[in-house]
Amino acid sequence: GIQFVVDDSGGFSSVAADFLENIADEYTNTPVMLYSARGPGTYMNPLSQKGSISRALHDAVSFSRLSSLCKLIVPIGLPSLST
Repeated sequence: GIQFVVDDSGGFSSVAADFLENIADEYTNTPVMLYSARGPGTYMNPLSQKGSISRALHDAVSFSRLSSLCKLIVPIGLPSLST
């Protein structure tokens, strides 16, 4: 199978989805495993209610699109360097 590590936050989720779509077209019977990496600051920074809702919607759309292109998604939270 093929394994990918992507940052699906921000605008990078559409880049990852387009790339995975091309891979799925070229290698139709090859299973794809996706590691979804997020930095420690992704959820530590406080947001307004509007920002929080926007982030949740983006995460849902990103997860939906990426999950249709792979067999398994493994969410990875990167550790913080501060103590």
